[in-house]
Amino acid sequence: MTEITKLLCPACGAKIELKGNSGQITCAYCGTQLQIENHKGAIAAMPPALPVNNVKSTIDRTASEIEIKKLKEEITFLQTQQIPYLTKWNRLKAIHSGKVTNYKLWAKIFAWSLLGSYILLLVGAATSLMAIGILAFLLFFAGIIALIITGCKAWRQKIFEEKYEKMSQVMNSMDEQIKAKYKELEKHKAIVKS
Repeated sequence: MTEITKLLCPACGAKIELKGNSGQITCAYCGTQLQIENHKGAIAAMPPALPVNNVKSTIDRTASEIEIKKLKEEITFLQTQQIPYLTKWNRLKAIHSGKVTNYKLWAKIFAWSLLGSYILLLVGAATSLMAIGILAFLLFFAGIIALIITGCKAWRQKIFEEKYEKMSQVMNSMDEQIKAKYKELEKHKAIVKS
């Protein structure tokens, strides 16, 4: 008569009844394949050893799952850090949108008005007409004020441009970091899926 040995499944803890003392058996509860081994009269149910390739791929998947979680946190952190810069960058971008060219155009117009006032002043002096002299003076004075205002605005625009360029470098750097993290994230997702 065959001897019946009672063991516990190492995977789920269910009771296993074994006839004989060697071979393979499948746990009726969890389906785990177990190798029955007899070592000097002691019988044990052990899951079969995984091939080295399976162990390596399991370790790789686990490492990738941990790395995915870490990368998602880093991406979220970088995106959170980017929000205040994004607001300032958009404001500077709106200011940066070509206003310098307009200031340069106005500066040219008022420079020509100064030249015109000089010519009127010469004409007024040559003809001894006081009205032309007064008109030349007013045109000259308006041109000077306009050039000062335009110059201040152009100088302010240049400052905004410099800030915009610096902010663009920061934003581009952050974008590159985020893109690199996403690329690495996709690589680890592919490892987990395999």
